[in-house]
Amino acid sequence: MMREAVTAVGSCITDFGAIDIDLSAIIFRVAALAISGWLVAGAPAPVAAQATTPEAACSNGIIISDPGNNLGLVRDCVTLLGIKETLAGTVSLNWRATTPMVLWEGVIVSCSRVTELALGALMGSIPTELGNLSHLQRLSLSGGLTGGIPSTLGNLSHLQSLYLGYNDLTGSIPTELGNLSHLQGLDLSHNELTGSIPAELGNLSNLYDLRLASNPLSGCIPNALTRVTHNDLAELRLLLCDATPTPTALPIATPTLSPDVSIFLPLVRR
Repeated sequence: MMREAVTAVGSCITDFGAIDIDLSAIIFRVAALAISGWLVAGAPAPVAAQATTPEAACSNGIIISDPGNNLGLVRDCVTLLGIKETLAGTVSLNWRATTPMVLWEGVIVSCSRVTELALGALMGSIPTELGNLSHLQRLSLSGGLTGGIPSTLGNLSHLQSLYLGYNDLTGSIPTELGNLSHLQGLDLSHNELTGSIPAELGNLSNLYDLRLASNPLSGCIPNALTRVTHNDLAELRLLLCDATPTPTALPIATPTLSPDVSIFLPLVRR
């Protein structure tokens, strides 16, 4: 079952932890609820609500109450409507022209930008356009996704948590994920990923939760990843990469602690 839409209202997440009051977010939410109530009452939808293109729909004044002053959110909206069918597959999402964006399933809006996308039971694939959600801080997609992990996810410079576990993803782990300098949690476990673990993941200095188990990965484990506090590297049964020609066995003391699941939870729950 899809997780209900969750919206960060009245606060902005900035500098990865600092919280500032944003009155515009409150006004935005009240307007959205008013529109939603009018729709439920059965009034006929205006012509704007019948827009057929993502650009027109996101500017109709219903999805976003004041699109002219929220151009960044309009861009995020266009991206989401454009990838809806590819991402969901046979699953239905309530992302439509007649539903305010703050009520969309799995979407969190904070400071007039999409900061989180968290959906389960998906049956499609991961679109490359997800890399256009430039303010995304947490991304959680699970279910039965197929295909590969787009390298464009490496463009999400604000991302703190990436959860793609328990899907049917194939291909290699993109080296571009090593660009996510704010990433704290990375879960790619229980997929069908192949190839070696990119050495670039060792650049993630803020990473403290790493899950790669239950993938047919090969090669060796970059030594830098053994410093990650919570990891399941021992379950891969691979050798450590080393400066010497012959890799050394993974130390038995490598942490296999229960992961801190909080890093994969939404920023705000209603």
